[in-house]
Amino acid sequence: KTITRIIQTSGLLKKKHFSVYSRFFSRAIWRIEEFNRHLAILVVGIICPGENTIYKVGDDTVYPKSGRKVYGAGMFRDAVLSKAKEVTRWGLNFVTFGITTKVQSDAPYLCLPVLTELHQKGKNTPAELMAKDLKIFAGWFPERKIKHVGDGYYSNEAVICQLPKNVEFTGRVRRDAALYEI
Repeated sequence: KTITRIIQTSGLLKKKHFSVYSRFFSRAIWRIEEFNRHLAILVVGIICPGENTIYKVGDDTVYPKSGRKVYGAGMFRDAVLSKAKEVTRWGLNFVTFGITTKVQSDAPYLCLPVLTELHQKGKNTPAELMAKDLKIFAGWFPERKIKHVGDGYYSNEAVICQLPKNVEFTGRVRRDAALYEI
């Protein structure tokens, strides 16, 4: 539905029937890793072509989706709804990376998502996915410095101890944390 709505609002339906576009998305063979790599290279080339440093962020989000046959669905903590008390909801939990930039010096930061992973309970943790994807992303840009910002959940041993050489991580730590040199 979303893809069809995008095509409708873009004016492309004046040229071809919407079923042509739906057929493309339903029958194409997708390798999501390759798509993510090409997307990241394209975005970095456009928003920071001459810079040596890439600024990126990562976090997880819950997409509310219910049903017994929804692959990967489960009960997850929803940080957006958890203000005064913790709220959990049924849905899909995605760990997402975005490249951040400013379009103009006085404008707010813009974040363009380039890499998303589905977190499945029992198979992995969001922190493991974050560490894995940081390695993948750093491998795409080995000659560039990457400054990554994550929330307090990702400021842990699973992520920090596996950082590639060209990645700096900034995140919140617990008040009682014992800091050591890695």
